[in-house]
Amino acid sequence: MPLRLPSLSSIDLSASTRELAPVLAEHMEASQFEQGYFRVDVMAAATLLFVRKGKTYCAGLLRSGQAMGIPVADFLARARVAERVTFCGADLPLFLCTAVLVRKAPATQIPSGKLKSTTLERHLHTTGKDAVLVIRAGEARSVAFCREGTPVKLYTATGEQFPEARSVLDQIVAYAKGAGGEVFLDVYDEINLGPTQDAGQPLAELSFEQALAPAQVPVLAIKLGERVVFHHAVRKSEVRVGRGLSNDLA
Repeated sequence: MPLRLPSLSSIDLSASTRELAPVLAEHMEASQFEQGYFRVDVMAAATLLFVRKGKTYCAGLLRSGQAMGIPVADFLARARVAERVTFCGADLPLFLCTAVLVRKAPATQIPSGKLKSTTLERHLHTTGKDAVLVIRAGEARSVAFCREGTPVKLYTATGEQFPEARSVLDQIVAYAKGAGGEVFLDVYDEINLGPTQDAGQPLAELSFEQALAPAQVPVLAIKLGERVVFHHAVRKSEVRVGRGLSNDLA
């Protein structure tokens, strides 16, 4: 089953894969899609192209157990077997919350068993920074934007219902307790990552012929406990890894 992500609006775009780049470029130049992400689903994998202010921002690949950033041009190559693309609109908090999924690994995972609002609040306040809390339930990925450790805005995945509560924090706890299956909570800090180095190039210049299938490259698997939470493709001879946002793998 495909992953279910939040969006404020959804528009289906019909286009053959050979016409994909000019079609997307035309819509972006007409300011129809100022902020959000284009999505293609192929074999239970969601390939995403994020755009902001009419320009490409970053791209990535999401599967149930895998997240990976990819070059912007690779979005077109991976979309070649699909004839439909969906644009999912987003405000700025949702844009940042969703893009971070394909940019870095979560900083920590919070146990959801016997979760209380005070416990969750304590976990989130340890960072003291703006952060993203991802609520994973099966194929659903709901996200909460946290201002200095406090969840202030909740974006629910398509098809998910969160209980009414006095605060976003209480909504998340009530949802985790009432869910039929397992619920996992991932925290992403340092979320203002900025566009990738290959961002900003006009899509009209990224033709189908230029977007060749990516070559086989080594991949770093990042684990949190026993779970692989992120993959980073090693596309150059030297990769810098560290907490600073200027690193290749932050």
